[in-house]
Amino acid sequence: MPITRQEFESGVESPSQEYANKILAFLASHLDEAFTLEEVQIGIGASLTFADEANRALSALNVLLERGLIAARIVGGIRYYAYALTSEGLRVAGLLEAIDALNRVSRKLAELC
Repeated sequence: MPITRQEFESGVESPSQEYANKILAFLASHLDEAFTLEEVQIGIGASLTFADEANRALSALNVLLERGLIAARIVGGIRYYAYALTSEGLRVAGLLEAIDALNRVSRKLAELC
């Protein structure tokens, strides 16, 4: 079965890509904090009761880790995830901020029209 170009380029299936985008945005908006898997799920509005959502979130976290966009560390026997303060992570954070600013401008323009 064919996959989308985005799936091909990212190496992630669409449902996991959606989770990856949400997770990246969530962690980028909390640069001074680290979160457990469950806390990340809550932060992106994913259900804690469905195993497939936990699997998608974990898959997305692993892809983000491989790309160096987030970091993981075990503290007190618990695995935490945080936004990677690397050059690649900061580059993506800048892009996320730019996209957010464009969205705000777009909404403001829509209000005026």
